[in-house]
Amino acid sequence: MHDRDVQVNLSRPTVLSTGLPALLLVAALFVLAKPVSALVGIWWVQPEYSHGFLAPVIAAYLAWQLRAGAPGWAHSWAGVPVLLVGAVAVLIGEWSLSRALASAGVLILLIGLLQSLTGWRGVRHFAVPLAFLLFMLPLPGTLYDGLSLRLQLISSDLGTAVVRWGGVAAIREGNVIDLGAVQLQVAEACDGLRYLFPLMSLAFLVAVFLRANWFYKGVVMLASVPIAVFMNALRIGVTGILVEFFGLEAAMGFFHYFEGWVVFLGALILLLAVVGVVALVTRADGLDGVLDFDVLELRRTTGAPAPGSPTAVRVTALLVLLAASVLLLYEPEPIVPPRTPLAEFPRQIGERHGVPGELKENVVELLDPSEYLLTEYRSGQKPGVQLFMASWDVQRERSRTPTPRICLPGKGWTVKHIRPHEIPDVRLWGEELVVNRAPIQRKQQQQLVYYWYVQAGRQIISERMLRWYRSIDALFRRRSDATLIRLVTPLDSGETWTDADTRLGDFARQLNFDGYIIP
Repeated sequence: MHDRDVQVNLSRPTVLSTGLPALLLVAALFVLAKPVSALVGIWWVQPEYSHGFLAPVIAAYLAWQLRAGAPGWAHSWAGVPVLLVGAVAVLIGEWSLSRALASAGVLILLIGLLQSLTGWRGVRHFAVPLAFLLFMLPLPGTLYDGLSLRLQLISSDLGTAVVRWGGVAAIREGNVIDLGAVQLQVAEACDGLRYLFPLMSLAFLVAVFLRANWFYKGVVMLASVPIAVFMNALRIGVTGILVEFFGLEAAMGFFHYFEGWVVFLGALILLLAVVGVVALVTRADGLDGVLDFDVLELRRTTGAPAPGSPTAVRVTALLVLLAASVLLLYEPEPIVPPRTPLAEFPRQIGERHGVPGELKENVVELLDPSEYLLTEYRSGQKPGVQLFMASWDVQRERSRTPTPRICLPGKGWTVKHIRPHEIPDVRLWGEELVVNRAPIQRKQQQQLVYYWYVQAGRQIISERMLRWYRSIDALFRRRSDATLIRLVTPLDSGETWTDADTRLGDFARQLNFDGYIIP
């Protein structure tokens, strides 16, 4: 027991012993209302996090079952800084458009609130429900995008192997499985995260109730990762086999969604099989012998607190929450610098004449830009240069930070590499222009892609730094305007990558972004 935990005598309720906790809870609701509503929106919109609706319900059930023997009202001064950290995380997350930070602040604030009301003993007592709430939080965007892209490639590899095992000839090109007449694109929706996250949460519960040491609990938790990846690849492979033998319609529609539930059920069965192996290794009497669902065994309360008054702690905690509530009411008005609409961008660049195009509706919904420009600039029979620009006047919470998957063409294009590249003799607002250079290939076709970002006047080529400056600029400069710029040119027969670099470099030297992008 921590020596600063103090228990209150509840035999005679007073205004301070009942009123302060009630005020703390009300103040906490004010602070939590906005980030929690945004968190619910993430669960609703993103299938990968749809299990988030169940996380607080299961945590609440576990906490309710643990109410027997729970410590009474107490206090710990350590709860105040935890509460302060949570409140600051919520505030900065809201103001800087960082949904992951604001969501993490929700959990930190809940822990600080519990610690302020019940002391260290309360936090230890409800440690399992609190830990389970981690599964309701979204990953930071950079981590999510990197994980999703990696899983797409792994799922494409394994899915191709399953298709071949089923007797169907298949070739993988990037994240596309080529079946000959039909090409299956392993898109972001097929990365397997919608299986991985829920399965990990279930594996956590199973590990908690597992009658084994921490090593075996860790084995069960870690096993959920390869199981989810394998089952997702199996789903992709089965879809390819169905397309080959029964046509594309047989793998779409109702069966496509029904197949997802079957795959998750299969993943759950494999997870229980791992538990069965643990039972054999530990010589337990089957699943009943290795799993103990007695929630009361999760209690971690030990020791007896010393008597005292928690008034000072609770008043301090209340002041922290009230200050956070007032600050949340203040929403800084974003600064939107005036600029010329992209629709007025010149159609003639040097000797090249521009032909406008349109993005697919799903890409527009994904990017959610204020406006965009897609124009193919051609001159006679020479290879053309495609200019794509997407601008955001204000990046909202749902705005998607551009990633290589958005900046680069899809449908089977393989990216050789992405490296920084300085274009000679090109300066934007006094700085040398450095872009991301990405050679891509699909069968015999080759293209060269340049892309970079301008975030509130900064030239940026790193997605990670783009997110960082978006948060910093929104917080301190009240600006979150950004523009993505992409140049693409194909390699004609007999041309080299150097020829394509020369063409894109010459085109970039003729571009004038004054008025269209605000430094």
